[in-house]
This record gives sequence, C-alpha cells and structure tokens, in this order.
Amino acid sequence: GMNVHGIIGHEFFNHFVVKVDYDRKLITVYDPEVYRPRRRDTAIPFSIEQGRPYIAVTVIQDDDTKINAKLLIDSGASHGLMLETDTKEEISLPDKNLSTIIGWGLGGELAGHLGRIKALKIKSFMFKDVLVSFAEDYSDPEATRVTGRNGSIGGDVLSRFTTTFDYPGNTLYLRKNRAYRYPFEYNLSGIDLVASGRGYDSFRIIHVIGNSPAWHAGIRNGDIILVINGKLSSDVSLSEINTLLRSRPGTKINLTINRDAEIMRVSFRLRRLI
Repeated sequence: GMNVHGIIGHEFFNHFVVKVDYDRKLITVYDPEVYRPRRRDTAIPFSIEQGRPYIAVTVIQDDDTKINAKLLIDSGASHGLMLETDTKEEISLPDKNLSTIIGWGLGGELAGHLGRIKALKIKSFMFKDVLVSFAEDYSDPEATRVTGRNGSIGGDVLSRFTTTFDYPGNTLYLRKNRAYRYPFEYNLSGIDLVASGRGYDSFRIIHVIGNSPAWHAGIRNGDIILVINGKLSSDVSLSEINTLLRSRPGTKINLTINRDAEIMRVSFRLRRLI
C-alpha cells in the first residue's frame, strides 16, 4: 500500500532508546545514557533472543483458563495478538471462529482462524474481548523450540500506547494513548485488498470471505475498486479504505468496481463477522 525503502531493525534499536508515538505519528531516538522514562510510563521487562524481543503476558480464554504466554514483540505486524496453537497444549481455538487469511508472507497467503479471547493482561493493563489470529505451523520449529515462543503481539495492541523500546535496558515502556479503549475489530466487509500502480491508487480485491457482506453483494476476487463512497480511488489511500471497512457496523459502503472491463455498482452494510 506504500513505498517502503527499508526496515529499521535490531542493530539500530540495540544502540538507542526508541519512542514510537502513534498518536503523533512520530518516532524519537534517545541516547540511552541520558534517557529517563516519564512518570506515567509503565516498565515491562523483555528478553532479547536471536536478536528479537519477547515479553511475558497472560491470556485468559473463554473458559477462564489462564495461559502464561511468551510473545514476540512484532511492531511491524498489523494484528493485535497471534497465538500459535501448536506451541502450547492449553491454547485452544474458540468455538466461534472464522477461517480466513490471517496474513501474508514471502510465500504468499497465511491461512488460519480468527477468534476472540476473554482478556489479555500485560502487567497492569487488561484488554477484554481481544481479537486473535490463531495459526498453526507458522514459525520455524527450531526457532520456536529455542525461544519457547507462543505467538506475537503486534500493532493493534502496541498502537494503543506511546511505546518506548529500551533495548540496552531490556525494558519496554508503555503509556496509554487515546486509542487504548477502542474495541478490537476485524474488517467488517469481508474483503482483503492490495494497492498497486505508481501512486498505489489501484485497489484490487484479492480475497472475499464467504457469507460476508461483500460476498452477498456479489464482490469477487480480482475486482478493482474505482470509487468508494463517492471518492475516486486516486483520492484515497489503502490505509483510509481499511479504516473505513473497520468502522461501525451498519455503515453503508457504495462501490464502483471494474470486473473484466465491465463497470459495476454495488452496495452493502458493514457487519461484524467475528
């Protein structure tokens, strides 16, 4: 959806304290020798294994089973919480779940399930009704054995805080921001999109969940969005479209699409799928 020129990784983080302010869309880099956390920051220790950070959390499932889980901190992932069902016997798929694509990797789509847990506890922070991606055979078995990881925590949780990574001090500092109490929502339309073209303004539908609002409206894989709710595709970004498709249930979505050179107009209302 956007042009990425590179990735900031472990070698950079290892020499600095890095604060990510999601509200202001600002990254600030500090000298570890002079950095001092703010009074409202909550310190959470993490370990660095094979160059990657891990934290301990408590997962509370629907049957009130509590699981002590070790999670990779994956700030580049869009999901909130991913649990790998084959890493711990106690991790169970909720009765109500959705079989779908939970991510994309170099090898293509990653199939799995979406469901909800009763709560996620990170030290003093408690999130309820958390949306979870459940995966199996996701990680390299040897890496999983060495680290003991049970999944990962990603952007949909981290973005609810001003997040400061202190690699030299093996500490993650969290401070609530305005998104802290937002509900965890999945795409309410049932479609996944990719952006292409020189300006990343051509939006192609690559997956439609069966029995979703988009499916019932007749939208199919390969359709190209030309207009969404009155705006030309050239006037919106992929991020803006995804935000719209995760907005309130009942919101009406009007699309003009191109299917094999045929122009079609379709409408549907957003509905919670999971």
